[in-house]
Amino acid sequence: MKILMIGTDKRLFDPGSDIENRFIEYAKLFDELHVIVFTRKGFKEYNLLPNLRLYPTNSWNRWWYIFDAVRIGRRIKMMDIVSAQDPFECGIVAWCIARYIKAKLQLQIHTDFLNKNFFSESFLNRLRVIIARFLLPQANCIRVVSARIKNSLQKQMNIKERCITILPIFVDKEYFQKNYIKTNIRSKYSFASHIILAASRFTREKNISMGIQAMKEIRKFYPNALLLFVGDGPEKKKMQTLIDKHDLHKNVIIESWIDDLRPYYGAADIFIITSHYEGYGRTAVEAALYDKPVIMTDVGIAIGSVVPVEDVSVLSKRIIEILGSDDKKNQIVARQREFLLTLPSRREYQHLFSDQFNACI
Repeated sequence: MKILMIGTDKRLFDPGSDIENRFIEYAKLFDELHVIVFTRKGFKEYNLLPNLRLYPTNSWNRWWYIFDAVRIGRRIKMMDIVSAQDPFECGIVAWCIARYIKAKLQLQIHTDFLNKNFFSESFLNRLRVIIARFLLPQANCIRVVSARIKNSLQKQMNIKERCITILPIFVDKEYFQKNYIKTNIRSKYSFASHIILAASRFTREKNISMGIQAMKEIRKFYPNALLLFVGDGPEKKKMQTLIDKHDLHKNVIIESWIDDLRPYYGAADIFIITSHYEGYGRTAVEAALYDKPVIMTDVGIAIGSVVPVEDVSVLSKRIIEILGSDDKKNQIVARQREFLLTLPSRREYQHLFSDQFNACI
């Protein structure tokens, strides 16, 4: 089988990166795997493996990504499937190429784009919803990362169930269950009686301010509790301003993002996700692998203890309850362990990954 994928993750060109290793594994499943990546100038087209070729668009600016990717894709002949990592900009490229080379079209959905918060977040997102509503009915197959997205597609767009495959984001259970901790985070924050951890990009949809607002109530019961954020992004300065406004310097600390979060999971008492919407929620799964009780808004896979989106009061009460009760903590952890049993191993995931393309053909 010959596959052409369209994506945006430039880390694929970083030697030894997780995404490079992942695509090396994918390439073992196919006769040929070609990957076009939206990039600015400065990248090189090359074969990572004899059957795995990478194509950077090397565009002058982001507005040329689509045109450059289509131009590259039209010279890659005899593909069985063209797959896009999203039904938006990448989807347009995949649709154009698939029509030109007469291949099957697969669209992947990693975020809950039919959620009202996605639509209202920006003009670009409103435009993306329009694009997705046009492209998805024309796809031969659709890969989603959660049942929530599948249900939304069926309910709101009347997409046939047979066209949709649920394939979650892969989480390497063995990697996290090695429990290898390089840094002793507890000793770094020895003043903290409890550590509440959040790890994500600082963007609008992550609703980071919800956790900060909750700490105003939590510190009344646990004055030395610490909300530790690990992340970067455009909302970071805004969040620091909010911390200053509520005088939460001792209770809320922001650290820059690192790829290996295992020391932080190991040190946490609770892990939280406060997003307006999620496609899946990978960090929640990773925290659960460390038997940390997860509290997350009703988004994505919604595991652990689920709270309403934007409800600061319920979030703070839930955190206070769990910090004060081992029984509640153990109940949540037990439910999470049941969920973790459903996750595929690496070998199982590779078969599922391959099967979705076989089904498409």
